[in-house]
Amino acid sequence: MLYALACILCSTAIVLVFRALRDRPIRLLPVITVNYWVCVGCGLLLTPDYFQQIGRASGGWLPLGLAQGTLFISLFFLIGWSAQRVGVAYTAVVTRVSVVFPALASVVWFGEAATPARWGGLVLALAAVLLLHLHYFRRSRRPAGQLPLGVVLGVGTVLFFGSGTTDTLFKLFDHRYADQLAGNLFTITLFGVAGSIGLVAVAVQVLRGRERLNWRHAVAGLALGLPNYASILFLLLALRELPGLVFYPLNNIGILVASSLVGVLYFREPFPASSWAGLGLAIVAIAVLAWGS
Repeated sequence: MLYALACILCSTAIVLVFRALRDRPIRLLPVITVNYWVCVGCGLLLTPDYFQQIGRASGGWLPLGLAQGTLFISLFFLIGWSAQRVGVAYTAVVTRVSVVFPALASVVWFGEAATPARWGGLVLALAAVLLLHLHYFRRSRRPAGQLPLGVVLGVGTVLFFGSGTTDTLFKLFDHRYADQLAGNLFTITLFGVAGSIGLVAVAVQVLRGRERLNWRHAVAGLALGLPNYASILFLLLALRELPGLVFYPLNNIGILVASSLVGVLYFREPFPASSWAGLGLAIVAIAVLAWGS
């Protein structure tokens, strides 16, 4: 259970680092790019024969890795923006309740049974997302500094579907390519793809004079990259001790609750009664989807 707890804490730390950077003159893209290269460095240190193993593996998984790596950096940037502008609690709920997507993929693509629990979990998850946004619909006047309803809905929609797509692609890798390539090798590759895309994007911004790099980006990227890689490492270690059927719901619920509580109690984010109801329903939805499948 210690590895599972460490995974929850590291995953929560990622969102909190994003939130802590909000009031500092640091742009997200360079920080996220440094973060991914820190993850690559950590992975290579712990897997010194990475290139030899990759060379021996078949290349059928590579298109999936390229797509997943591109999605990684795009979604990570939006998670950071959402944690800063909308809130840690909101971001945690929307991203974690997207676990409905791999559950549906199991039925549609992989031929698993369409159990009542899966359909019930889907309904509960959608209801949780609706409750999370309810107070935005109720406000006739937007308080100073609050984002427009359309922006919040747009961000929430992309996070919901993007996180769900990421989880589904991981399930696709596990279903089709896990016998060709170890999960840790695939993850290092994803970090490398994401970091390379970020590097190109940052270079373009610098050449156009729209970005100036300094030591703060490196420090913030290190602060983000270490818990980011550690969360993956502890996830793999936890799965050696606990079956996935137990670990994944515990991990999702733990991150959701921890992030939400810190966002509300420490950062004083507004979280009305309808959002608390959405949080509770999200926890139930994750539990039903995982344990009831």
